[in-house]
Amino acid sequence: MEENIYREIESKGHGPRYTYLMGDETLLGKLRSEVDKIREQNTCSHRPYAMDFLTATQMYSHEVGDIDENALVLSYVHHNYHKKKNDMVSMEVCYLELREYFLDLKNEELPPFDQ
Repeated sequence: MEENIYREIESKGHGPRYTYLMGDETLLGKLRSEVDKIREQNTCSHRPYAMDFLTATQMYSHEVGDIDENALVLSYVHHNYHKKKNDMVSMEVCYLELREYFLDLKNEELPPFDQ
């Protein structure tokens, strides 16, 4: 992946390990607000991207790394393919949503975590 498009953050507990959000504290506050606003909306139609979670599950690779790394890579690949890799907010929401989706699958011992 391109350098400086994401950064590793200090994870509290089992929180996300990465973020696509960059900038000074004022900008980061605004970007986090946008992310939270999108995530609070319950319908996919309000998402700035359209993700096929079945395809994402099939693309999950244990060779890439853990859940955080897979979610990060799949978010980047999706946005790069759709020529939206400059949309930090969309990439962040997608990363967080994929991460939660994979964690849910793992907790339910469903593919690709049933091996």
